[in-house]
Amino acid sequence: MNSTFLRAGLLFLIAFCFGRAVADESPVQSLLRNKNFSELDAALTRVQIQFESRTLSETELRNAYRPFYTLDAETEANLADWANLSPSSYVAHLALGINFKRKGTAARGNDYISNTPKQNIDEMVRYFAQARAELEKSLPLTKVPYLSVWHLLDMANIHGDKVESLRLLLVANKLLPDNRLARNRYMQSLKPRWGGSIPDMEQFIETSRREGLDQDGIMQLEAIMQEDLGLSTLETGDLPLSREHFIKALELAKKIGGTFLQDWLSAARYQCTRPEFSAYCD
Repeated sequence: MNSTFLRAGLLFLIAFCFGRAVADESPVQSLLRNKNFSELDAALTRVQIQFESRTLSETELRNAYRPFYTLDAETEANLADWANLSPSSYVAHLALGINFKRKGTAARGNDYISNTPKQNIDEMVRYFAQARAELEKSLPLTKVPYLSVWHLLDMANIHGDKVESLRLLLVANKLLPDNRLARNRYMQSLKPRWGGSIPDMEQFIETSRREGLDQDGIMQLEAIMQEDLGLSTLETGDLPLSREHFIKALELAKKIGGTFLQDWLSAARYQCTRPEFSAYCD
C-alpha cells in the first residue's frame, strides 16, 4: 500500500459524519467534531496496522496525524473525551499526546530561548508534561509505537536532554531499524547550535551506515548536515562557502524527492527564493 491507501482509508469515512463540517476541515477533524469516535478509531487503527505490516511508510503514518496539530476549542474538547472514553486505544492517546505537544511547541515559539518570555516556557513545559503522559500511556497499547517514540524524541531534543534523546533513538531504531524520521530528528540535536558538532554529525552518519541505513537515508542525514554548514558559514560571512553547502543540500534533496525539502530543510528551502539557487530547486 502507499499514500493512496492513506487517502482512501480516511476520506471515505467522511460519509459517516453527521452535521455540517467546517469549511476546509479534514475528514479526521470532521469525525472528531461530530464525535464519531468509533469510526475515527477504526480508521487510524487501520493506518497503524498498515504501518506495522510495512505497507505504509513512517512519513505517511506521521502525516495521518497532522490534522491533530491544529484543532479549535470544540475539537480539542472532543479529542480529550475520545481518549478518556478509550483507555485501551493506542491511536486516541497518541492523537491527544500529539495535540498537547504541538500546543507546547506553539507556546515556545521559534525565537531564541533568551528572547522567549518565561510564561511561554512555563506553558510549553506544562503542555509537554501532558503530552508525555499521553504518549507514554500509548506505548504498551500497540506492537510498534514508533510514532509515539518519535514525538517523545522530539520533545527530548527541545529540552536539550541528550541522554534521553539517545535512549529514544535506540528505541526507535529497534522498532523500525531502517527509519529515517527518528534519525533525522536526532541528527538535528547534533547541530553545533544545539551543543553538538560537525564531527558528531559525521560520526552519526557513519554509525547509521554501519547499522544498515540505505543510501536514501544516508543522503537525508548528509543534506541536514550540509544545510547546517550553509547556515554556519553564512553567519560567519563566508558567502561563497555558504552557497556551496546550500547547493549540496539542495542537490541531495532533489535526489531524495518527496517532501523531504519541505519537511527538513527550511533554511535551504529559503534559498530557493533567490534566483541564483533556482536551478537547484526545481
